[in-house]
Amino acid sequence: MPEYKTHSGAKRDQNCIFCKIVDGSVPSYHVYKDHKFEAFLDATPLNPGHVLVVPKDHYRWVWDVPDIGDYFEFARKVVRAMQKALGTEWVVAAVIGQMVPHAHIQLIPRFKDDGHGEFINWTARKRLTEEQMEQAAGMIRKVLE
Repeated sequence: MPEYKTHSGAKRDQNCIFCKIVDGSVPSYHVYKDHKFEAFLDATPLNPGHVLVVPKDHYRWVWDVPDIGDYFEFARKVVRAMQKALGTEWVVAAVIGQMVPHAHIQLIPRFKDDGHGEFINWTARKRLTEEQMEQAAGMIRKVLE
């Protein structure tokens, strides 16, 4: 892994898309961040408001994140904001780790008749406009402010 450290000493992988999002070199629909973790919308969401939560440092697996309790508390804070902002109690959390080799928790809001049925259909990605993406991110950010 071609790793480097930022000016703050954080570990990054120069080939990792999530590291590039955290560094700001790849744009994203930012939702929330603190000094250890960041949340942004999935670029190919399963539903409007589908959020990815990543550690700012590069770790391959969620289970490698040293402050895993803090990581899940951060994710829970984002989920609570999603529930309020998007008007749903049902937010599916997935820790799969296959698509991008950087620890991430997927937070997928569920809605009545969202096209997934009882279980998430991982191939049923939504095509949202930039305006729809920014609106979803903005609604969640507003609750977190």
